[in-house]
Amino acid sequence: MASISQTQLADFPIVLTSLEKQDEIVAELEKQFSRLDEAVANLQRVKANLKRYKASVLKDAVEGRLVPTEAELARREGRSFETGEQLLQRILETRRKEWNGRGKYKVPVAVNTAALPTLPIGWTWATIEQLTYLVTSGSRGWGDFYSENGVIFIRAQDIKTDALNMKGLARVDVPVDAEGSRSSVGVNDILVTITGANVTKSALVPMLSEPAFVSQHVALLKLTLTDTAAFVFNWLLSPANGRKTLEKWAYGAGKPGLSLEQVRALPVALPSIAEQTRIVDEVERRLSLVRGVEAEVDANLKRAQALRQSVLQSVFRESANVSR
Repeated sequence: MASISQTQLADFPIVLTSLEKQDEIVAELEKQFSRLDEAVANLQRVKANLKRYKASVLKDAVEGRLVPTEAELARREGRSFETGEQLLQRILETRRKEWNGRGKYKVPVAVNTAALPTLPIGWTWATIEQLTYLVTSGSRGWGDFYSENGVIFIRAQDIKTDALNMKGLARVDVPVDAEGSRSSVGVNDILVTITGANVTKSALVPMLSEPAFVSQHVALLKLTLTDTAAFVFNWLLSPANGRKTLEKWAYGAGKPGLSLEQVRALPVALPSIAEQTRIVDEVERRLSLVRGVEAEVDANLKRAQALRQSVLQSVFRESANVSR
């Protein structure tokens, strides 16, 4: 822990100039900094507006208002389509057919729609459990085996930005046994932080070039039909929908958390696959623009901070030269 002693502070040299010159310096700094403060405030407002816009896009997307619904298009084109209810039935049939879990197959509990809002035509309510063949978390104790080699070990802090941060991922030197295989991560799996300060943060897993596993603080969702993964992920991200429900369910004041049972019970509004694809594409198009603007805003904020330091250095360097 870095520190400065009282002796060091007392002996710290300060270049002094006349009071008149000091007043001039302070006045100039206040003028320059007031301009910088105004610019920074404007940039912060832009960031806040971008955050609200992103939330609005996600809300409209998962509530059927971002693109024409499949029901609207089918009626306009005079054709039939697979509804969300039919899609759910297909997922459940596939789930049962391909079941290889422990013990006897258990039919997932359907969502109680009594307190849920009405959905667009062609949509239906489902639970995370109905849409997945496995919801689990990592094995306890793997944190005792950190190593420079071994398999990737995904922790809660690795998904705190709602994306899997591939830089600085930990590794554990643990044999991949039957228990370990249960928590292995694959492309289009969804990760949800279930304990700690980052609770409810989520990530859609990209293609990985090597084996990876999750810690006990991360829920691993494996979708029965991977084509639904991107839409379900957007549902989890939406501050007015999945994120709002999970945050409400999170328990504990000091270290909030979610149980796997709560994750499984989360309601999801489900449209047809065709509509999901259009929704996901439009969300990505709009949010990619947002990410571009956010990057520019962050770059300008860094420039503002650097300019502030540059102004200070310039003023006091000039003052020191005059004093000499």
